Amino acid sequence: MQPQILESKLSKMKGKTFMYNANHLFINDFRIKNRTTTIVTDREWYDFETEKMDKVLKEFLPVSTELIHPKQNDITFFSENDLKNITDTLLDNITKVKADAKYIPQASAINKTVSTIISMAKVGIESAKLKVKK
Repeated sequence: MQPQILESKLSKMKGKTFMYNANHLFINDFRIKNRTTTIVTDREWYDFETEKMDKVLKEFLPVSTELIHPKQNDITFFSENDLKNITDTLLDNITKVKADAKYIPQASAINKTVSTIISMAKVGIESAKLKVKK
């Protein structure tokens, strides 16, 4: 294989995941020096004879990275506006409780509601983590 073609093929592999010898490998970099070609992966460095690279490259099977590393979507449970409203309400409650102790029962009810909202968000986050692991 001509050096330019080898370099082109390896460049296209860079930044992608392949299966080689029953291992999923992310190709970080490569180096072609004289008779040796080195492929740097996330697991280890592999050295091959440059003249055998045509055969070696056929052993690197492309892997759909979405199966291994699903796209990370931002999980949003509350909008910026919702978070601002909740924060403003909590700060307002603190001010009212400081001014009048009679407001404590209502503030306690609001605190329970906010705690429930936070618990729901935690469950949503754990659920999203499980989906990503699949």
